[in-house]
Amino acid sequence: MTENKPIPNKPNRNQKDFKIEQAPTPNNTPSLKKMNTDIDPAELIKKLNLHSEDKQSATQMLSSYLQDELNNLEGSQSNYIDELPIEEKQIMYALVAQNDKLADIDLQYQLELHQLNTKYQKLKAEQVYDIRNKYINGNSSPKIEDVQKGKELYDDEDDEEIQQDLKYNGIDSFWLTALSNLKSCSSIISDRDSEVLAYLKDIKCEYIPLSKDEDDENVFGYSLIFEFAENPFLENKTITKSYYYANEVDYEGGLVYKFTEVEEPIVWKSDALNPTVEVHVKKQKSKKTGKVRSLKELVEVESFFKFFSPPDLSVLDEIEDDDEAAEVQFELEQQMGLDYSIAEELKTNLIPKAIDWFTGDALNYVDDDEEEDDEDFEDYDSQEDEQESEEEEVDELSGAPQTQPPECKQN
Repeated sequence: MTENKPIPNKPNRNQKDFKIEQAPTPNNTPSLKKMNTDIDPAELIKKLNLHSEDKQSATQMLSSYLQDELNNLEGSQSNYIDELPIEEKQIMYALVAQNDKLADIDLQYQLELHQLNTKYQKLKAEQVYDIRNKYINGNSSPKIEDVQKGKELYDDEDDEEIQQDLKYNGIDSFWLTALSNLKSCSSIISDRDSEVLAYLKDIKCEYIPLSKDEDDENVFGYSLIFEFAENPFLENKTITKSYYYANEVDYEGGLVYKFTEVEEPIVWKSDALNPTVEVHVKKQKSKKTGKVRSLKELVEVESFFKFFSPPDLSVLDEIEDDDEAAEVQFELEQQMGLDYSIAEELKTNLIPKAIDWFTGDALNYVDDDEEEDDEDFEDYDSQEDEQESEEEEVDELSGAPQTQPPECKQN
């Protein structure tokens, strides 16, 4: 069993990346007394000698200095709170205490919501997902009325008539195609992964019912279940990865992950068929006997199946150097963030709307801001557009661009 226990992520109002827009608060109203500098700005100006010939360079130095000071102040706590009257400060303390009550209510809401999700997930499985599984894998023939309705909903302009009495064998590589259209997964699915995922029969999500452990703590979460057909790569028929929530909510009232575990490790039929590693063979010759031996080395490579090997935080206990530990912890937290984002996308987007991810229609509902990369943009010169619009005259009646009549050539 592989277990991953992330460190709880709590908001820190003193972090430099914590920003509150508009409202005049202690976080965005810096005190000038907080400027950490040993140089008097007036003296700095004298040293820069703004009356020198190189005024541009001097101005840039001053601007850079002031920008550094502002960056140091951004998000830092000022002495605003310290200067509050004692009466207002104690009201503030009482209001802070109310946040704990809100957190308790938010947690109760999330627990009840989880019970509802558990109930309706079973209903979805019974009425939709189980039938979908049979259609995809050729275990059942679709009803003609469903085919007709689906064709109308899909708005297929194909005039081909629906045929009856066909022999259905399912859809090859259905889940591989759907996963490949999912942004969080498409970037990590290699060609070798695709060969294995072509045998994927189903992806399920089952909510772990709310219960109590021996310490009377709530135990709840969900499991992602990957079912495979018989194949030359895996010994496993199913791979189950479960996510458990903590008994607390985050700053926005959402659930916080506690840990994740894979019930049984993946067993590959051979190292050569394992897409998470490359097998390197190095030959060595004995100096004494002259015999040659082959040493096999397994080199890790990027793979979708690393999703089933969550980061192990126990490695932090073995690191003595604080700086190195902080660096490793940052990397592990990055990996855990990716792990959780993939799980959430599978649970929330892929599994409920698998057919839309197979057809690619789901991409029409993805936030455009998330899909746009720097490569989608090019340098833009508004003046060029203005010149083009001035050059292009428009007919006042028709609204169409005016064209010059062809030049008349006389012989």
